[in-house]
Parts: sequence; structure tokens; C-alpha cells
Amino acid sequence: MRYKRFLYLDRMVVAPSFRGCGVGGAFHAAAAGLDWLVGEIDLDPPNPVSLAYHERLGFVDVGQQTLPSGKVVSMRARHVSRPRG
Repeated sequence: MRYKRFLYLDRMVVAPSFRGCGVGGAFHAAAAGLDWLVGEIDLDPPNPVSLAYHERLGFVDVGQQTLPSGKVVSMRARHVSRPRG
């Protein structure tokens, strides 16, 4: 699948003491005017914290890929609702 207007999130890291405080969500707010947020999550080796985070925010699996390194990733996408105003 191809998206015309998207923001690709790569390597978002939030310190444990700030998880659950909305820090990651601030990046999503920056996507106003875009149609999609996309990124990938490691499945093998697994990254359960990232998977839970993305699922909680409504990201869905749109495909999986095995990288040349052997790592398996889930490509995830979330449609961005535009504010009304």
C-alpha cells in the first residue's frame, strides 16, 4: 500500500520515567494536515512495549517484512483525523 500524505515515525524512544505522560502523543499532534502516520515495529526480535503503544493509539498492521538482517517487522499505519475548525 502507498500513502500520499504521511509522516514516517522512526526510532521513537521515550524514557521510562516519561512513558504514559503523552510525550509520544505530542509527535502525533505534529502530524496535523497529514493523512497517515506510519512506522514499523520489530516482531523478531520482539518489541512488546512498542507494539502495545502503537496498538493503543490505533495503528494497524498493513504488512510484514523480513529485512536483510533477518529481523522481522510489522509495518503499521494509522489514519489521522483532521481537526475541525
